Amino acid sequence: MISYRKAGKSDIDELVRIRSIFLEEYDRENHLNNKENVDKEVEKYLQKFMDTEIFTGFVAEKDDKIVGTSAIAFYDILPAALYMNGKLGYISNVFVFPEYRKQGIAKKLFELAVNEGLDRNCSKLTLHASKDGEPVYKKFGFVKTATEMEYVNEKFYNTKK
Repeated sequence: MISYRKAGKSDIDELVRIRSIFLEEYDRENHLNNKENVDKEVEKYLQKFMDTEIFTGFVAEKDDKIVGTSAIAFYDILPAALYMNGKLGYISNVFVFPEYRKQGIAKKLFELAVNEGLDRNCSKLTLHASKDGEPVYKKFGFVKTATEMEYVNEKFYNTKK
């Protein structure tokens, strides 16, 4: 049985390892050329922001082993007509190990990140999608833009021009 929970500081070593695997799968050449430095920076980021209002990670576990992850980072921009409250969320690292794919785990991890963003009243959620992830994200209402995919929270996003 798969269980889901928020990640904590005790998960950092494993999250760094999984992030590295994810990046190797997503952008192999660039990651392998910079792996050591990227891993160090990921660890520094997680040490600084884990368990804060800036970052929330989620894990899927089976038999006390992390089999998948997702994350959302929060940031603020100056409010404007299109972003009335200025709160934005960036979803990343939606990853499930190959042997656990096609079981709905990534969908659930993604849903946890989206709900976290909506619960925190983000005007907009964004992400960069892989080809495999794009259809899943579209089902949640994300639309493709020139550089990423986005979900607009109509509660805070002023569409009147």
